Amino acid sequence: MNVFVSACLRTVVQSDAGFALRALLVCSLLIISGAVVAEQNRILVLGGIKTANRDVNEALEPMAAFVRQHISEIGVDDVVVVTATDREHLAQLIRHGRVDWISQTAYNASYFLKNADVSVLSRSWRGGTPTYKSVFFVRKDSALDSLDHLDDHSIAFEHPYSTSAYFVPKIELEARGKNLVRQLDDAMVDATSSDKKDVNYRFSKSEYNTALWVQKGIVDVGVINDSCWRNPNVVPDSLRDDFRIVHETGDVVRALELVRSDLDADIKARLSQLLQSMHDSERTEAVRSAYFDTQRFDAPTQDDIQRLHEFSLYSGFGTSNDGSEDHIISRGDR
Repeated sequence: MNVFVSACLRTVVQSDAGFALRALLVCSLLIISGAVVAEQNRILVLGGIKTANRDVNEALEPMAAFVRQHISEIGVDDVVVVTATDREHLAQLIRHGRVDWISQTAYNASYFLKNADVSVLSRSWRGGTPTYKSVFFVRKDSALDSLDHLDDHSIAFEHPYSTSAYFVPKIELEARGKNLVRQLDDAMVDATSSDKKDVNYRFSKSEYNTALWVQKGIVDVGVINDSCWRNPNVVPDSLRDDFRIVHETGDVVRALELVRSDLDADIKARLSQLLQSMHDSERTEAVRSAYFDTQRFDAPTQDDIQRLHEFSLYSGFGTSNDGSEDHIISRGDR
């Protein structure tokens, strides 16, 4: 289009007055029609983060294909998937307008609320529930009966990007004045160098490992979410029978759909309506299942939003290398 417009404008400059007037009219029509085409060529970009342990495109592409079938309802011309190397990269893509829509658990959602100009579109149900909580547990023969008595003890978190098995319990402990010190994964803390008031922690890398470490006495306390706690496929009854719960946190939203704050309001509204109607059709079950094991979408509550904004004010957000080379999607935080 730009080539034709440039040629047309050269004709205007080089022609006599009568022909130049007609050529100018043609140029104007070309420019106007080009602007209309550019305005109509709206592409919705669904973004995600590449991981070492799974192909995120397997989760995003079916959803993009589903929404693409409804582009006339959404008001866009196409839906494409873009993946980032880490959450800092994804936040940059959002800020530059190159990604419009992402799906994140509460921990990462809080990060994007703080570091990218996004707003909440919908709440995502994962694992059959819209919310979950963190469960702290010990062996039945442990003397520990409260988080207030954790000084000079050890705890197993799952991984640095887990909402329910790291971020939420970490905030809970720090709010109680606990000083959390990470110990190397392959070595126990040297008792002579450890402050007696510290709470030492390690990353187990799975909910089952967390339970096993508590059962074997590798750590004193474990923390996982309540859905995993109740699931015998995650924590076998033979292990759970040896434990008792010492604390449970408040409920936290499992996951959220986030969009660029400056995305067209009509597109936001229509996309939200489409997502929230998906659970009414069995034909979308495979798409929802592939999309991070999502059962349904609905509107977040005011408590969900308030808790997220409280998290976004937290100053302890690490970088993408905070104890992990990549973003792990666990069974509990899907």
